[in-house]
Amino acid sequence: MNRNNSAVRYCAGIFLLLMVACGGSKSALDMRAAGFLEEAKKGNTLTERYDMNADGLVDMEKVYVNIKDSQGKTLKLLREKRLDLDYNGKFDLFSRYDSDTKLVSEKIDLDFDGRPDATNLYDKGVLREQRLAPGFDGRVSVWNHYDEKGILVKKGRDTNLNGQADTWEYYDGPKLIRIGYDRDGDGRPEYFEDSEAIR
Repeated sequence: MNRNNSAVRYCAGIFLLLMVACGGSKSALDMRAAGFLEEAKKGNTLTERYDMNADGLVDMEKVYVNIKDSQGKTLKLLREKRLDLDYNGKFDLFSRYDSDTKLVSEKIDLDFDGRPDATNLYDKGVLREQRLAPGFDGRVSVWNHYDEKGILVKKGRDTNLNGQADTWEYYDGPKLIRIGYDRDGDGRPEYFEDSEAIR
């Protein structure tokens, strides 16, 4: 795949993700009316399947578990969601949720080749780490780290593609303030440039 095709597929993937995010405010009843196909029960697990573009194929699956609360009332909790963003019959976005139905993780195939290119990790529904394979080859070479408010504070880069970060960028809000370099391959930066040197 050449660079232009990679860029086009990446942009298409981001566009589809934004469409999905913007459509996330619909109620469960609206979703069932729009494209609900079927549901399957196994033990205390319920899987709902949806066809969002009316082509007869499953484009989304939601997996729920039924648990009883302290009053004995049965609760239906979302645990997983799978989306086929380009409607080719394969899921491209896999989301997992905790017992409070807050996001725990997402795996996203941005170029639709069957391999995840981005993994997002959450704590109490807040994005804390993002692992990216910008070469669309399944090899993670960028790690973004976020604070408890979901703001980027550090970015690690694997510049020699040996599987571990060797360059770190440190941020204060949107501003890059420092870069650290690992020159001896021990996984820790020994040399730093501050914001004045970066300019």
